[in-house]
Amino acid sequence: MARDSQDGALTFTVGSRDALLCYGRPSTRGRTVFGDLVPFGELWRTGANEPTVLQLSFNAEVAGLRLARGKYSLYTVPSRADWTIVINRATRQWGLTRPERGKNGRLFESAYTPAVQAAEVGRVPVETGVIPHVERLTARAEHVDDCRTDLLIEWETIQVRIPVRRV
Repeated sequence: MARDSQDGALTFTVGSRDALLCYGRPSTRGRTVFGDLVPFGELWRTGANEPTVLQLSFNAEVAGLRLARGKYSLYTVPSRADWTIVINRATRQWGLTRPERGKNGRLFESAYTPAVQAAEVGRVPVETGVIPHVERLTARAEHVDDCRTDLLIEWETIQVRIPVRRV
């Protein structure tokens, strides 16, 4: 079945080690995203389709959370004033974080079940900023120094900065 949103992948390095971010790339298509399509104060899969997945080939500190090498899903809780990222060990669930109706009217339940919630590593606030309009959700990396690279998630007019340090 064809998907409305493209798949995206970003390989980036922290020091000399690789990491990979896989995510769905929805478009605004004239819609108001944050505060409407993506409600403020609610958990969001940070993209489309499956949850966004971060794969680390090294031990890291992501926005201050210590993570062993491996795969993690990355969710966010957007708000007007600040954003929180949620790092989770579960990576195989579908991305829905609240009940939603499909195009055919069918109701799809949240995949963020109690079992998935129990796999949370932590929730931490992250820096955000206002940028010129970005039509399609985009992730990019910004090298800071030999031990740190920032992940930048950009969509509509919001940029979320997630520091990734090698430890």
